[in-house]
Order: sequence, then structure tokens, then C-alpha cells
Amino acid sequence: MIVPSILMVSVFAKSAQLQEQMENLSQKLRETETQLELEQSLAQEDPDFAVTKAQVKNGGRGEPLSDLYPDMIVEWREDPVRVQEEPTVYLTFDDGPSALTPELLDLLDEYNVKATFFVVSNNNEKYMDYCKEIVERGHALGMHSYTHDYQKVYASKESFLADFHRQFTQLKELTGETPVLYRFPGGSDNDRLEKSGFSEDIRMEMASRGFIYHDWNVSSEDASYLAKSKDQIVRNVITGVGNKNHAVVLMHNSVNKASTIEALPEIIETLRARGYQFDKLTSEIKPIHFS
Repeated sequence: MIVPSILMVSVFAKSAQLQEQMENLSQKLRETETQLELEQSLAQEDPDFAVTKAQVKNGGRGEPLSDLYPDMIVEWREDPVRVQEEPTVYLTFDDGPSALTPELLDLLDEYNVKATFFVVSNNNEKYMDYCKEIVERGHALGMHSYTHDYQKVYASKESFLADFHRQFTQLKELTGETPVLYRFPGGSDNDRLEKSGFSEDIRMEMASRGFIYHDWNVSSEDASYLAKSKDQIVRNVITGVGNKNHAVVLMHNSVNKASTIEALPEIIETLRARGYQFDKLTSEIKPIHFS
């Protein structure tokens, strides 16, 4: 009877060992399935998107979300939060440079006003040398895209980066300075960008590279195809500024905006009389965002 007992113990021992091996194998399979599910989930998103988003939100030092254009990155800084204590107006001019840029620069010099220029490269090639003069006269120079063609710029995140990289490289070569500020063509709430499905991706991509975008909270409404008169532009700006302490004014410097320049003396004189100072946007100034 001893021999059978020994055999039974041996069988039970092997059975327990086999069961333990099966449980270990099942655990490994479950871990493998979990890892595969995680990898598949991550593969559907940009790498490190959540991490970079958190870093950007907290003013941390992030990394570009994609491997595209690794040279398109600027020096990191804390989130821009400074707001001037004195009531301040920031005149911003989109869509230039143009044949009107020298006249505009001379007028700003006359009134000792610094402004911000968000330029467009395409169709302005013969005027792009004015970008260097904009910088030399102490104004801020920002990107407004190379083409300003919504269909191209907002076709995908990759096409957006390609467009801005082209202008980023051009402005660095023209001025010797690295552009940090940019403005979305049409503003950050334009329909094509909002309906694209990747608007947040673009914002985070650019932010992770150190760029800062600015919308506006006052419009001169001079972008209309129907030309606005000098008086209409003055009224729009003065009314729009109202009692704002921090007013970012949208204006344009394209070739058909002579009335905008004509309106500036009255705008500057009126707002100065109301206690406003004028300044340019910088990487330290808290930006106006539509959303």
C-alpha cells in the first residue's frame, strides 16, 4: 500500500505544478493582451500628446509632437501671463508687407508707437525685405502663414506645419531673428480650422515648439472686401476699445488698405487722450485667445 500512496502524492504534486504553470501562462497572456491594447490605443494618437499637453498647460518644457521640421522650434519660456498695469492698446497689422508698409512705418515713428505685424509671404515677395525694416524700427514681427490659403493651410496638421515652416525659415533668413509669435489665418476660431478635427493638435504642436498665437478683442473691420472709410475704421476701433484695459486691435497692411493708415492719427490721438499707451506684443504678454 506504501507504493501506491507515493505514486498518488507524486501525481498530485505534478498536477499542482501543472496548474501553477497554466495560471502563470494565463497571466502572461492577459498581460500581453493588455499591452497590445495599450499600444493600439497609443498608435491612434500623436506620440506623447497627453504628456506634452500637460507640460504645455503647466508652462513646462515640452518637445515637438511630431518629427517634422525639427529646426522649427524656439526658446522655451514660462507661459506668457504679463498684462500691462496701464491701459494699453496693441495695434496689430495682418497680411502685409505691401507697398503701403513704408508709409505705415513712418507714421508709427512719427507718433512713437510700436506695433505688431503678422505677415504673409505669398504674393508679397517683392515687399518681403520690409520685414527687416519692421524689426529694425523696433516693431514685433510674427507669422501669419506663407500662403494664407485656408484650403492648403488647414488641409491637415502636416500641411499647416509645412506652410509655417516655410515662412519661419524665410523670416529668419530675412531678419536674422527667430519669429516666436503667430496668428492663425482667419483667427483661431475660423470655421475651416474648427471643423478640421485637428485644431487642438495644431495648437499643442505649435505650443510644444515654443510658439505663441494671438487673436484679438477689437476689430477695425477693415478686412471687408468693401472698403471701409477712414471714419468708419476710427469709429470701429474707438468703440471696440471702449474701457478695455488690454486691447488687441486687428488691422491690415495689405495694398488696398490706405484708409487704415489714414485712420491711425485720429485713433492714436483719441486713445492717448483717454489715457492709453501703445505697445507691441511680446512673448511675455498674455495673449488674447478666442477659445
